[in-house]
Order: sequence, then C-alpha cells, then structure tokens
Amino acid sequence: MPEEAPDAVLTVSELTHEIAALLEGHLGQVLVRGEVGRVTYAASGHVYFSLKDEDAVVSCAIWRRTARRLRFRVEEGQEL
Repeated sequence: MPEEAPDAVLTVSELTHEIAALLEGHLGQVLVRGEVGRVTYAASGHVYFSLKDEDAVVSCAIWRRTARRLRFRVEEGQEL
C-alpha cells in the first residue's frame, strides 16, 4: 500500500502554533499537575523540566522572565 502524501509540510513553529490553537480552542486555560523530573537550569535563565504522572510525560519550560519571579526552586520529585 503506497504512502499518502501529507496535506502540508509545516515548520516546527507552525506545528506548535496549530497545536496550541487546537488545545486552547478545545480546553481553554488549564492547570496541569504532576511530578517534576529532569530539571535543567540553563545559563540563559530558562528552566527546563519534565512533568509526569504514571502514564505520561510532558516537556516543560519556564522562560527567564517568569523564572525570576518564582518564590521556590523547581526540583526533581516535587509535585506541581
């Protein structure tokens, strides 16, 4: 069975904008709860980490401007 050609070729930015629009249109604003894993404090000031539960993992980022305002340090194993 031959592969079908894709309807469109998107850049990474275009794809993430489309995903965000779909989620925001369907879910609105949400809060997500999970356990922090794999935290990286970048030299840029951004904080990268994963948020996980028993069945799934989401990669996350806190941009420098927001990270500066945190009143706690994001640490592996925390429940956020």
